[in-house]
Amino acid sequence: MACGQDAAAPEGAAVKKATDKKKKKAGKKTEKKAEKAPLSAVAKALKEVKFVGGKKADPKATHYIYLVSASWCGPCNAEMPKVVEEYKEMRKCGVELILVSADHASSQATGFMKKYGADFPCAMGDTERNKLPGWQNKNSIPYAIIVDADGNSLTCGNAAPVIGNWKQTTGK
Repeated sequence: MACGQDAAAPEGAAVKKATDKKKKKAGKKTEKKAEKAPLSAVAKALKEVKFVGGKKADPKATHYIYLVSASWCGPCNAEMPKVVEEYKEMRKCGVELILVSADHASSQATGFMKKYGADFPCAMGDTERNKLPGWQNKNSIPYAIIVDADGNSLTCGNAAPVIGNWKQTTGK
């Protein structure tokens, strides 16, 4: 056995243990800093938006899709099953979809959501849409807008192609 090997092993283990503790402590500090990271423009605005049906939008999303739709709209009803299916993948990729309802009553909007099993957040368009950064007021439905977390508009237009291309637009 080499000289000092027995003595070095316990000392080395103690140094490693102390180093591991320092790394763990530094990791906790980094986690706390990440929690205190400044909110994006959309995340800040979401605090002011009143959602119907109980589900709130994810403030940590990297992109947001505002979908203007209504229960009385034929094309909106036709595309809603596809939107509901796409939403499952969107959430996994950090993209949040917010239904901006053009219905006149929140009960109509929640009934529309329930009809299709939609579990994304819903805001009433007449009162809440202007609180959303990047909102563009168009008088057509179904209509969609994709914005980044700062509210910069990436694309907008007829909902089917906009939502159909969400991966390319967001880079997900």
